[in-house]
Amino acid sequence: MTIEGTTFDLMRVTPADDALLYDGLAGNKNRVIQYGTKFAMTTSGLNAYVDTGAAVVEGRLIRVTAQERIAIPANSSGYIVITIDLTQVNSFVGTPGSTNYVPTNNQVRIETVSSLVQQDLHGNGKLYTFALAQYSSTASAVTLVDMLPSSTAIPTRNPSLTIPEVVQNGRVITMLFKARSMPSLSGDITAFATLPPDIRPPELFQATVGSVGGVHRVVSVSIDANGVMNWYGGGVNPSTNFASYITYLAKP
Repeated sequence: MTIEGTTFDLMRVTPADDALLYDGLAGNKNRVIQYGTKFAMTTSGLNAYVDTGAAVVEGRLIRVTAQERIAIPANSSGYIVITIDLTQVNSFVGTPGSTNYVPTNNQVRIETVSSLVQQDLHGNGKLYTFALAQYSSTASAVTLVDMLPSSTAIPTRNPSLTIPEVVQNGRVITMLFKARSMPSLSGDITAFATLPPDIRPPELFQATVGSVGGVHRVVSVSIDANGVMNWYGGGVNPSTNFASYITYLAKP
């Protein structure tokens, strides 16, 4: 049969099946999740230290449960990565299902590489490198540049209206909206930002983001299906500061 149903009676569920499912639930995006220090990194001499953290990479859950030391080659550049290597074979001792069962995962490691390899692990790919940081070293020291996926700021066309943080969890979008030192809130400011396609709503979305001024006028924003954000000042005219979070569903 060319059609398969995995989550059904008597069906076999493999790690690859789980990874495909979790990748879809994560919006087909690798992400760092809340655990430990979220891979906080420090350096000393030609050593880099990766602290505790967890990530979902191509649908596979990976945890670092204690600080790892990574030796950096002198006078070089490259990446510190979590490598998924499905060409390796895992091993175990004991009896599966019993208390003496102890598996060893040989298919994941932290290492340095000179270039990133990101094959399709849901197809025929066997190797995927998830970048934690980019590094450059001298004879005695190393400099790191964080490459972890994180919340993303959205550029705006008005310096008084900013979107410093956008967090995506599947289709759920949470956005921090700030107004700072507005010279005037009277009237409207149209098209002050355009959102990237993957976080646009399926139809017009409008939300109240503040209530300011002596008469508590409503301040709101809207986002259309093309990602264009508009501001509605509500006719107030103070020099004001405020912040608000809005949450909505992106297009499926």
